[in-house]
Amino acid sequence: EMGSTARDAMKAKEVAVIGAGAAGLVAARELKKEGHRVVVFERGDT
Repeated sequence: EMGSTARDAMKAKEVAVIGAGAAGLVAARELKKEGHRVVVFERGDT
């Protein structure tokens, strides 16, 4: 039987959140709490 660490690693995803507004940051925080790897992208002023 797999331990919880192995099981958690198998379900973890790499997630991109587009937009660093309030909703994007809350989504990123919640995904991170669930064990996912999260990157937040925000459009620059270029």
